[in-house]
Amino acid sequence: MKIIVKIILMIGLIVMIPSVLGVVVNNKQTKKVESSSHNPLIHRVDYTDDEIRELEYKQLENGNYSALQGVWKNDAKKTLSGLTVDGGILLVKERRYFLSFGGRTVEDIPYLKTQSENSHRNTAQLYFYPKGVVIPVRTKTGEIDYSGSHDPSDQTRDRLLFSQTILSEEELKDNVCYRKEL
Repeated sequence: MKIIVKIILMIGLIVMIPSVLGVVVNNKQTKKVESSSHNPLIHRVDYTDDEIRELEYKQLENGNYSALQGVWKNDAKKTLSGLTVDGGILLVKERRYFLSFGGRTVEDIPYLKTQSENSHRNTAQLYFYPKGVVIPVRTKTGEIDYSGSHDPSDQTRDRLLFSQTILSEEELKDNVCYRKEL
């Protein structure tokens, strides 16, 4: 009987020792990970707004529309209530448009060509204006203002504009869309 008790105790120790060692090793690894966040050898890269903007532009040029992904709403809600970008598809008022990179404007703003699913013709273009970038506006005298003094949009936010031409202040208010915050 004493032999059976000793065998059971030995088996218990054999099973328990690796478990205890596993907990100790895991605890040391966790502390190592925590201390590496304060490691002076790890360098955090901070990008400027211009660098981020250029990265987003390059993504669009390569057919990656993730920078535009999501729901965009118009604050005025008069003409256009909103846009949704889902991968390479733009949804506007329950109509689907296929997106493809169109180029950059003379102001270096990327635009996407949109092709209606019901037609093989391109329709209006989708312009992406990141925060800080001015949207050109057609003034009452017919001139185009690139300075931003007539741009009624909120330049502190990213904006999308689905348009065939440069719009007036009022038209811009009615058509510019902002990313919907969740």
